[in-house]
Amino acid sequence: MLRLCFLFANDPFSYAGKEELRNWNICIGFQRSSSKTAPHQAEIFRSSLRRIKCSQTDLRCSQEDFAELATAKLLGCEKEGCGMHNYDKVGSSAVGLLVRSEDAVEVNPFPAGKAAMAEAHKFATHFSRSRDKRLPIYHECCKRTGCPSLIPEVNQNGTRIAANHGELKPLIRTVPGNIEYSKLSLDNPQVSPETWQILAEFDSVLNSTALLTTAAQYEAAWTGAYRHIIRHKAESEFSDTKSSRVVNIWAPTPTKNPIYKMIAPDQLTTAGRECKRRALLEAKHRNTMVGGKLSMRDHIAILLDQRTLNSEVLSGDDKDFAKIMLENEYLIYCGKFLPPTGSERTKTAKPRNMLKTPPKGIGKSSDAWSDVDTSSDSEEEQDDRLKREFKETFKKWRKLDIDWH
Repeated sequence: MLRLCFLFANDPFSYAGKEELRNWNICIGFQRSSSKTAPHQAEIFRSSLRRIKCSQTDLRCSQEDFAELATAKLLGCEKEGCGMHNYDKVGSSAVGLLVRSEDAVEVNPFPAGKAAMAEAHKFATHFSRSRDKRLPIYHECCKRTGCPSLIPEVNQNGTRIAANHGELKPLIRTVPGNIEYSKLSLDNPQVSPETWQILAEFDSVLNSTALLTTAAQYEAAWTGAYRHIIRHKAESEFSDTKSSRVVNIWAPTPTKNPIYKMIAPDQLTTAGRECKRRALLEAKHRNTMVGGKLSMRDHIAILLDQRTLNSEVLSGDDKDFAKIMLENEYLIYCGKFLPPTGSERTKTAKPRNMLKTPPKGIGKSSDAWSDVDTSSDSEEEQDDRLKREFKETFKKWRKLDIDWH
C-alpha cells in the first residue's frame, strides 16, 4: 500500500494571521501497488497528482522510507529518508538484534547483547500468561524492595519504533523486585544481577535512539530544524570518551522516576562498551548514506530558525549554501504562484504584501513590502529585482519577534 501525501505550504514570507501561517499535510490517497519497483511507484504518484489537477512540478520536497529513495529521484525530488525507522535501527544494531551479513554469514555479531535482550524479553513475556495471578505477586515483591509497581511491557510494536527501549524501560526500574520475584520459584524467569547491569547500560544507549525516533514522529513547525541537531547530540552520547547516564538499578525509588548515575567509559561492562561502540558506528553509517544527510529542507529550516542558526550542525559554508537554496525557492514561488506585475498582484488574494501594518520589530514599510509595477521588466530584470527583494525580506525575517510556542 502506497500512502500519498502532499504538503501545501503558504508563502513563507507572507506575514498573515496565525491561522494562515501553517503548512497543510494532506493525504490524497492510499493506492494499492502491484509492484515495488521505483518506476511503478512514481507513476502511481503522478496519476494521483493528475487526479487532483496537480503536476509533478508542484512537488517542492519529499520524504520517504529509505527503501523508496529511487522513487523520489524519478519524481525530481531530493532523496530524503524518513528517520523514524532508520534511527530505530541504530538502537537495534547497538544491542545486537540487527546485524549485517555477507553470503548469509553475520559479519558483526554481538551474541552477548542478543542473549541479554533475550533474557529481558523472556522476563517480560512471563507476565503475558496467567497475568491476573502473577502480576499481584510481582507487585508485592516490588513493594517490599522499594520499587514502583510497573507492568512489564513486551516489544510487540508493529511499527518497530523504539520497541526494545519500551521493553527495557520498566524492567530496569524494578531490578530488586525482579530478583526477589525470581527467588520465589525456579519456574520464574532467572536473570542474573550482572545481566541486569548490562541491560541498564543498554537502556542508556537506547534512550538516545528513542529520542531520535520520537522527534521524527512528532515533527512540527517549531521542531523542523531539530532533526539533525538532536542526531548530533545523540552521536556525542555514544562517544567512547564520554560518561554514560545510567539508571542506578540498586537504588530504586517508589516512583517511576529513577535515580541516575554517571559511569565512566572504563567502568562500563564489556557488553556496555560494545553497545556504545556499535551505536556510534551504525549512526555514522546511516547519517552518511544517501537520504540520511542534511537535505535542502533541513538546511533551510535551520537557517530560518533563530534558535538553531548558530548551532554546530551548520558551518559557515553550509549557511551560505542554505541561503542560496532559500533564495532559489523564493524565486520559484514568486514565479509560479504570484502574478507577474504589481498592478495584477493588487487585484489578487494578497501576495507578500499582506499586512496593513508592518509586523512587530520591522518599522515602516519599505520597497520589499510594496507592489511596484514591473510590467515592462524583462525576465532577467525581474529576477534581479526579486533577488534584491529577497535580501531585504530575509533581513526582516531575522528581526521578527516570533512566538515559537
